[in-house]
Amino acid sequence: MEFHMRFKSFLLILSLSLSIFTTPSACSSGNGSDEVVFDPQAAPALALNGQLNVDVLIPEDSGAGLQAAAQDMLDAFSAISGAESAQPLRGGVEAVAKPAAVYVKIDADAGAELGEQGYSLACGIQEPQKKVLAITARNETAALYGIYH
Repeated sequence: MEFHMRFKSFLLILSLSLSIFTTPSACSSGNGSDEVVFDPQAAPALALNGQLNVDVLIPEDSGAGLQAAAQDMLDAFSAISGAESAQPLRGGVEAVAKPAAVYVKIDADAGAELGEQGYSLACGIQEPQKKVLAITARNETAALYGIYH
């Protein structure tokens, strides 16, 4: 049973990680148009020198469930890349240290269209040239859905 749940988690996180590392130039064309152009040179490597090249950031006051989900994501990145796993970071997007990151933000005032268990995924570039996938949710339960999307 434990293996089945871990494998299911792995597959779910795999789909999210592929969206981070294979999206066209951090979800934009980079040329100001709506046309999406894939540039494989623009995508950061998942791992570098045996270490993960991506951070997962969660809020300072995250509960055990969100901490475990973030760790599952890092463990999946590790399994995919063969790199050593890492620990989730706590804090805001300014704490991003690596070229790519998944940033989980809990915002109780997030748009009403999200509902109680909804979330949004947004790609962007944080200076200096760090690609960030932001998961914004109104509460931790919704953030979990976003992580396992």
